[in-house]
Amino acid sequence: MRNSLSSTQDVSLPRWSLTGSRRQAIAWCGAAFVVYALFALALYWKVWSSHPSNVVIGGGDADLESWFLGVVAHGLANGNLSFSTTLANHPYGVNLLDNTSIIALGILSAPLTLAFGAIFSFNFLISASLVLSALSAYALIRRFSAFYPVALIGGLIYGFSQYMVTESSDAHLHLSFAALYPLFFLLLHDALVRCPTRYIRNGLYLALIIIAQYFISSEMLFALLVVTVGVLIVVAAVGRNQLRERIVSFVKSSFIALGGAIVVLAYPIWFSMKGTGHIVGPIMPVSQAYRADVAGLVLPDSVLRFHLSSHLLSVAQNFANGPAENGSYLGIPLLVVLVAGIIFLWRRPMVLVLAIGGAWAFLFSLGGALNLYKTPQIGNANQAIGRIPLPERIFDRIGTLHNMIPARFSVFVDLAAAVLLAIVIENLALYLARRLHNKRSSLIGAGVATLVALIAWLPLIPVFPLESAATVGAPAYFTASGVKAIAPTSVTMLFPYPSANAPQAQAWDSLTGDRFAMLGGYFLVPEKNGFIDDAGVAGYTRTTPLAAWCTRVQANEFEKGTPALRASLRATLRRSGVDNVIAVPQAASSPENALGALEWLLGAPSNATGGTVDWYHVQAHLSH
Repeated sequence: MRNSLSSTQDVSLPRWSLTGSRRQAIAWCGAAFVVYALFALALYWKVWSSHPSNVVIGGGDADLESWFLGVVAHGLANGNLSFSTTLANHPYGVNLLDNTSIIALGILSAPLTLAFGAIFSFNFLISASLVLSALSAYALIRRFSAFYPVALIGGLIYGFSQYMVTESSDAHLHLSFAALYPLFFLLLHDALVRCPTRYIRNGLYLALIIIAQYFISSEMLFALLVVTVGVLIVVAAVGRNQLRERIVSFVKSSFIALGGAIVVLAYPIWFSMKGTGHIVGPIMPVSQAYRADVAGLVLPDSVLRFHLSSHLLSVAQNFANGPAENGSYLGIPLLVVLVAGIIFLWRRPMVLVLAIGGAWAFLFSLGGALNLYKTPQIGNANQAIGRIPLPERIFDRIGTLHNMIPARFSVFVDLAAAVLLAIVIENLALYLARRLHNKRSSLIGAGVATLVALIAWLPLIPVFPLESAATVGAPAYFTASGVKAIAPTSVTMLFPYPSANAPQAQAWDSLTGDRFAMLGGYFLVPEKNGFIDDAGVAGYTRTTPLAAWCTRVQANEFEKGTPALRASLRATLRRSGVDNVIAVPQAASSPENALGALEWLLGAPSNATGGTVDWYHVQAHLSH
């Protein structure tokens, strides 16, 4: 049915470009995979052309995500996978569910992690996330468009959008893995339109996606549900005549989906809110600083290849407080095509659903107040400052939802734009084919329409390759036999002290197979139990006197300590149960001074090899 919520097919275009045999479908899907894989390889060329087990994109967050992949894989292999761990931030531990622990991806990639290391797994997943997200969008687009070429382009628009490139370049694997959203809407379409009578299957599959998404990013799961509510309201309005007979089956699917998800997720949700090491207070105290700008739709920032002018580029660099979270760009050509298509096809229910659904997602991406052509401002209580309040402000009053970053709704705007473009371009191709009166009208129509789609996509081409590649720089000690001198699960202090200032140290830890429990780490943890701030506010780095002392030593800001300071630091090591200290002096501003400070604290080292200086069995000496 052309004027319905169902897919569309027409035979007046060239057969090679339309739904045909299974072999043809497989060939186009294979072509899409190759194109997407080449794009991902080009973006991550600095990783894959060098050493993917020792080079990452994104710096500190890559070290963080690598550590999570390692702890999940080794916990699974050892049969002790849990929602919290004391293998970091010892002895207080880390609540994995309150962090970006990507448990689902850690389980899926466990064989890779155990075979090649957590850093390799991270690089593989961050690259694959773009490919799989694009393929997932391709599958969704194929449901509503029979035109293969534009489905392939639509996959590029979604899988390699400004949002996806931005989040992946900043090592936000929990955000760049966006392959489940198109699949969710595919299943929602099944439950509403395509095969509503298979409500048990639809409900179970929807439940699986909800559960999996929770263990990738609970924040984005909630964003998905917010967008889904808007989509369902629009569907109920524009498709009420079609859906009247299917509503009972859809309610059954929804009941199975939500019921199954609640049964599985009830304990994890409780654990994240009340379990060991749970966080009290705001996790993201400045979330409203990361909200989209209306002008961000048409002004590209530095992650994209083409810019309008250097002045406009400097303005765009401040949208959402910087390129790290700005993902709202669609570009003038794409917007022109979409708006023209909506005007001419507004009677099509699916066009209305996509247009209003995309606008709904964009509205939430703008945060609690409208921002136009400037850096977003926030108040002391993280409230969005602006003359025009927006609906997203309601989340400020709902507990943990205050932590949501509005700009991340942009991924759903990209998805709606990709599917809508496919429908518009297919109809353009059909229109041209019918208007031209010659033997090649079908070919010309398909060619011109595909060219329009390419022009619409062209401004979205990112900068190749990503420039933020960095060597983890793990000393040989962490991958050689020397590390076996450390007893399994023993408590170890690393230098540089693992924190936001030195996140690479926990990446080194991941290379050991999480052999030991380390002090500190780059995590979200409640700042209590010896932390300077006892207010229960989440922080990215520990601020104990020991951590502060190590940070000063690393920066060469420590001169000569007093006996009282030495006694205090040694007492902290003793209370924490530290058995070993593994130091990499070369990572400090002044290796010689750093080594001198550590010897002042610990005495003569036990070993110096593989790029590290080591103190073993230090408990026996700490009281002297």
